[in-house]
Parts: sequence; structure tokens; C-alpha cells
Amino acid sequence: MKKIAEFCFFSMMTLVMTGCEIHTSNNGDLDGFWQLRSIDTLSTGASVDARERMIYWAVQRHILEVQDKHDTRNKILFGFSQRGDSLFLYEPRVNNRDIGDTLVTNLSMLQPYGVNDFEESYFIEQLDGGQMVLKSKVLRLWFRKY
Repeated sequence: MKKIAEFCFFSMMTLVMTGCEIHTSNNGDLDGFWQLRSIDTLSTGASVDARERMIYWAVQRHILEVQDKHDTRNKILFGFSQRGDSLFLYEPRVNNRDIGDTLVTNLSMLQPYGVNDFEESYFIEQLDGGQMVLKSKVLRLWFRKY
């Protein structure tokens, strides 16, 4: 009887484990919670300290969320892909679960986050466990990881 119970237990565990799918991310050091620290304008060389603005990028799996901790109403979700030393953001949507995540149609909603186009690309100048530096056609963004 004990052997039958053990067989049933292990059979059920095998079925449960094969029914589960483990989701992992292949984003490496990009995954995590990043604070925008500084923004450089490439054309003028001007730099703005962004720490007080409390702007964060959160990266997990296939979604990148940008948010301003001073304005919690407008969280923006992006689809993204990372290929080699490039990061591509696309399909920005306002994160609003009550009415659905609607596409952003006003570019000015994205610009405070260092995003200047609905489909933005960045060259990854630095990405490690603690810092990230991204360069677009217009800006260089400096981040610290939390």
C-alpha cells in the first residue's frame, strides 16, 4: 500500500511539474529598476541633473515601464527589444488597467522620460549591474540601478 501511495504521489508531482512553465528573462543586466540620474543634450553638450525628478524605468521580461514618482497617473509601457549594443522601444501605451492600455498619440507624454519618438532606438554605451548609459540621436541618458 505504501508503494502505491508513493507511486501516486510521484506521478502527480510529475504531472504538475510538466504542466508548469518557468518564465525566465534573457535581458541580463538590463532587467531591474533604474533611476534616471542625468540627461545630456548631444547637440549643445548641456547636462541636466534629473535625480530630483524621480523618473524610473522598470524592465522585466518583454515590458519596459517608465514612471515619474511625482506624477503617478501617467505610467507608460513600452514593448522593447535588446539586440547586441542596441535597445529599441516601441508601441508606447498609457498603463491604465481600468480602460485598457491605450496607445500614446502625444509625443510630449514621452519626452520627460528621455524618449523623443514613438519608436526610439538607443546605443547602449554602458550596462552593468549598477549603471546604464543610453545614447539616442538627441540625448544621452545616465541611470543608476536599484
